[in-house]
Amino acid sequence: MDNNGWTVNLEGWTTMAPVFEWQTAARSGDFEVLTSLMQQVVKAWPFEPAPDARESYSLISPVQFREALKEVGGKVGSLFRG
Repeated sequence: MDNNGWTVNLEGWTTMAPVFEWQTAARSGDFEVLTSLMQQVVKAWPFEPAPDARESYSLISPVQFREALKEVGGKVGSLFRG
């Protein structure tokens, strides 16, 4: 686990396509797309249920969902920092 129980792995994002998709969904607030993308890259988080099932995202609280957005967004941003 990387950061306070979080593991976010963007290794599967080998092109800019998912990054563009993330940015568009984040800007528009498209939770369906954001959830789909987070499900792909969040490997561990500090609460139950496990992040690998889509329904897990509807079972976490809004505060936890915001935390997930922040963790993934930070990792996406780190792709462009030296």
